[in-house]
Amino acid sequence: MASIIDKAFGNPIGDAALILGDVIFGHMEVPETLNFGGSQVLSMHQLVGGTRVVNALGRSDEDISWSGFFFGEAAFERSRALDFIRTEGIKIELIFGELIYFGIIKSFHADLQRFYQIPYSIVFTIIENLSIPVPFPTPNGYNDAVNDDMTGVAANTPTVDNPQLTSAVNSLQQSIKNAGNLGSATPQQLINITTNIQACQAINDSIINTFLVIN
Repeated sequence: MASIIDKAFGNPIGDAALILGDVIFGHMEVPETLNFGGSQVLSMHQLVGGTRVVNALGRSDEDISWSGFFFGEAAFERSRALDFIRTEGIKIELIFGELIYFGIIKSFHADLQRFYQIPYSIVFTIIENLSIPVPFPTPNGYNDAVNDDMTGVAANTPTVDNPQLTSAVNSLQQSIKNAGNLGSATPQQLINITTNIQACQAINDSIINTFLVIN
């Protein structure tokens, strides 16, 4: 049976839809805004003289939260379905436009005003971001800049005289060479480069910390 909202607008969803698991939010049920983003987890070492060594450890997506109303004859049934998903800790997908996430309903609150009108609020914790990355053009000269930096790193590495660092830098150099043009590199090639950069940074941090302890 069509809801009073469906009858008013002539279709069951409208021009935008928010999907959470098997529950579809349509028309005025869809929030005006939906937050996305988060932070980058950082490991920071404060060195003597004020120099900082900062390592990026990875993304930390913030919870997505919104509120609105369930409308129609099935409003109570749909709100109870989401509350069941919350209580069971079921992992589901959240889809809104091009944003696609996989996660868990951290909290769900609803107030029974009428069987056909129920205000609600939801907090969704992200486990994985399934959204397609937005490609961006590689700036002119980007490859040259990376290769120039890599040449400088490789030239200075022997002065440290550390086998682990030398091996890590060689691996980084090879992964950059394998990728070729960074503007058209595959996701796996970029991951390999990033992993090798993090390995070099970790070894470099260890060398610096050891030097500070000794001195």
